[in-house]
Amino acid sequence: MGGYGSMDDSRAALTARVTALQRELVMSQMRPQSESLFSSGITVAQLHTLLYVHAVPGRPTAEVAEAVGMKPNIATGVVQRLAARGWLARTPDAHDGRVRRLALTPEGAAFVESVAGAAEQQFVDHLDVLSEDQLAQLADMLATIAASIRPGD
Repeated sequence: MGGYGSMDDSRAALTARVTALQRELVMSQMRPQSESLFSSGITVAQLHTLLYVHAVPGRPTAEVAEAVGMKPNIATGVVQRLAARGWLARTPDAHDGRVRRLALTPEGAAFVESVAGAAEQQFVDHLDVLSEDQLAQLADMLATIAASIRPGD
């Protein structure tokens, strides 16, 4: 029984280390991303909305609200502000005229691509310290994790 406990303790210690390192990576990118948001004049809630609609276009506001963890009335205001800015289009649902489906406008898509590109470049810069073998191992590990969280996989 002691053998199992030590294996569990070892796994717990490794998991804690990985979690702490992941947090450190996230924190290293928070300031530049926050500065980018501040300079563009949008909130984190607006960014999350844009990112979700970019990934899953054509969803109604209520679904976007649930996916990004907002109350529906807050999401409605966020969507209205993004639409007024010209970054989000709302089109009536073909089966229910009360429902509005959301999609990025070309301007909204350009903004999301800009923000995502900057974040991606920051991450790529961090990867420069890895050898090609380490990078391949990391890619395999991240693919395993990603496959476990994708719906339907």
